[in-house]
Parts: sequence; C-alpha cells; structure tokens
Amino acid sequence: MDITLRQITIPAPQPVGEARWYELCDAEGRTMGKVELTVARDPEIRIGGHLSYTVFPAYRGKGVATEGCKLVLEQAKQECGMDHVDIAVWPDNHISQRVAEKLGGKLVAKVTLTPEHRLYDSKHPMLYHYRVYL
Repeated sequence: MDITLRQITIPAPQPVGEARWYELCDAEGRTMGKVELTVARDPEIRIGGHLSYTVFPAYRGKGVATEGCKLVLEQAKQECGMDHVDIAVWPDNHISQRVAEKLGGKLVAKVTLTPEHRLYDSKHPMLYHYRVYL
C-alpha cells in the first residue's frame, strides 16, 4: 500500500516538546490515520521523542500504522536528528505492541502509573514502554 505523509499544523503547545502531526494518506489523498511525533524542546536532550498514532477503522489491519510510522521515523532521524523514539502502549493493546515490535521497538519497561500521572486510568494503571532506535 502506498502511503504518503501530509504534515499538518496544530497550534496548541505541547508540555513536553514540539509536536509534529502527520496525516497518513492513500494514493488518492484520502486520510487513513494520523501520527504524532513529539520532539524534546531541550537542545541537550533533542535526541529522542515520542510517537503516537491512530488509524481510522476502514484502514485497520492493512499495515497502515506500521508503514506510516516508518515514514515518520525517517523524518525524526533526518529532520530532527533523533536517535530514538519511545512508544507507550497499554498492556491490553496487543495490536499496538505488534506495531512497536515491527518498527524494531524493544520493551524497555513496564511502568506503573500513579493516580497523579496525567495518563493514569484505573482500568490501565500500567503502560508498556517501547524504544525504537533510529
């Protein structure tokens, strides 16, 4: 499947860094999903970031997340000078775990969240932390 990236601008500032949003488009220009790349603001730690993504239901199960994220990871390395990207996955989200692994991600930690953490959810008190080296 041919996937192209279309960078979009979202003006809201991110608390942890610069956010770059990309639409994943098919050959006809239809949006199949989105990928967000967060780049650290601090120049001393601008070697890594965070990747998150969503694929619209009609395009799931077709490799769109994996192929789209690969394109964004190329941007992360080439344009941002990043050497790794982290992906946080809920333990019951086996599909996203598989995407992280297809991208070369390795599970580096199982993080228990406290109720004060912004991502805490009583149904998901833990996150899996994958790291992809570029």
